[in-house]
Amino acid sequence: MTTAHASSLTCDQWDLLSALSAGAKATGRPRTVDLYDVVNAILYLLMSGCA
Repeated sequence: MTTAHASSLTCDQWDLLSALSAGAKATGRPRTVDLYDVVNAILYLLMSGCA
């Protein structure tokens, strides 16, 4: 987990959302990104816009 912004999810919010996300597949390459960071980046862009 990285730096918190006003748009960042709390741990409790992430626990609720992570249950809805797709788990990593058994085949193929392992996941290299943290989905928590991806969701927070999307929320940051939605809140701040692309200035």
